[in-house]
Amino acid sequence: MFRKLKNNKTQFCKISISLLLLICSFSRVVAQDNPPLRIDIPLSSANTFVYIESLKQDGLLLLTDNNDGKSWTITHYDSLLRTKTSKKIDLAYNLSLRQTFFDNTYFCAGWQHQQKNTDFNTFFLLYNIIEKKIQVFALNIPNNATLTSLACGEQIILFELQENKSQKTMYLFDCRKNEYVPLFADKRQTSMQAAHFDTLNHLLKVGCLVYQDKQTSCLLADIDSLGTLTNETNISISDKYKIQQFDFHQLGGEDSRMLVCGTFSSQEKTIFSSTSANGLFVIPIINAQPQQAKFIDYLQMEKMFADKKKAGNASLYSHHFTAFANDTALVAVTEFFVPEYEQDIQTMNMYYGGTSMPTMRFVGFRYLHAAIFYMDMNGNLKTCNGLNFNGLMLRDEQNILNAFLDEEDKLLVYFAYDAKAYSIIYQKNKIVQPMQAESIDLTSKNELLSKNLSSAVQYWYDNYFFYYGYQRLFKKGNTKRNAFKSVFFISKMIYD
Repeated sequence: MFRKLKNNKTQFCKISISLLLLICSFSRVVAQDNPPLRIDIPLSSANTFVYIESLKQDGLLLLTDNNDGKSWTITHYDSLLRTKTSKKIDLAYNLSLRQTFFDNTYFCAGWQHQQKNTDFNTFFLLYNIIEKKIQVFALNIPNNATLTSLACGEQIILFELQENKSQKTMYLFDCRKNEYVPLFADKRQTSMQAAHFDTLNHLLKVGCLVYQDKQTSCLLADIDSLGTLTNETNISISDKYKIQQFDFHQLGGEDSRMLVCGTFSSQEKTIFSSTSANGLFVIPIINAQPQQAKFIDYLQMEKMFADKKKAGNASLYSHHFTAFANDTALVAVTEFFVPEYEQDIQTMNMYYGGTSMPTMRFVGFRYLHAAIFYMDMNGNLKTCNGLNFNGLMLRDEQNILNAFLDEEDKLLVYFAYDAKAYSIIYQKNKIVQPMQAESIDLTSKNELLSKNLSSAVQYWYDNYFFYYGYQRLFKKGNTKRNAFKSVFFISKMIYD
């Protein structure tokens, strides 16, 4: 269950309510004399952009646009939401934050100029969270290129550029020399999928999707602190399938076990869109040797797609894929959407009168299902659980659902919606805690929530999570215009 953290000791009790999705039970803090462990960051404008990143046990990092056209503020909070360091960084005018990356020790961010005909159109920030050291680098890339992926290690930054519709190229930036070169000498066609920094061996591990002769394969590469490729592992799954995306996770054990998990599509006509996937694949890697791939076909989930299969292909499914792992298992979450349209009647004014022309207008994506796949460290599927969300309408195909495995292999599935954090707990195929919702208290009793503009919940470290977003607050008893304020809030939560 989720519960809010307070700044002082509190007492707990349980209450129950019902929700349209499921019957929910709540465990919440009822002692209101103590404020929640939450901070509110006032925003100069409701359009202020704030990016937040978990630094695990080392706290949280915020990048805030100062709305002056050229400067940002980087702020590092500790695990109790106290400021450790904060610094204003002057970059250049008309920059947009494109990509970010963090894994263990280093955080990096990349900005690009909105008008690319400048001397320096790209900026990188590299932050060492242990030494609190900030470095900023300016460079120039081709005007037609877009920064699509980013990763970093010790004094190296790996970035990917979309140089045309069909070509992506990966480059390695040496922070000591202030120059970049292609990562692969043969300039093979690749797409960066995931990266992790190995602090023990001081290696940046990167996973790439390789395209060659209409076939796809996974490439895992190690890059040392000098920017040298020290190891490459190529993995193919099947000539019948095309890899869409993948991630890789290092598990525990003496055999250096790793799991590669991703999605695949086939040439056959299905109920899924051409840009979506037909299922999951999992490849165990034991002692650096890839094992046989294992496949999970989405169409085997008859209960989820039975109605759709009968209806035909009028509206095709698309999906969003994410994967999570601990030392013994891997969880993949696949979320399914279908586009929705509504009919508009437009009146055409003509010389001899008017006529009506019906048109179809796209209104958003209907969030239909979420499937949660639990796999052991050999990549074998143990359980598959599903949730229905027919009532959610989204503007785009965004990730809603996340998962967390505790030490007892209980699976916490959680998401944020309408100013509340929802959670449900599975153990194997059984629900051991029904869906529950936790509302987020405000910092002051003298304030009311006027509007929850957006919110999300993410895993932090150990059994802690953080709930964050944009809210508009109203001060009680104040009828003046300044009674309203816009804030970016962060609230710490615990799973127990």
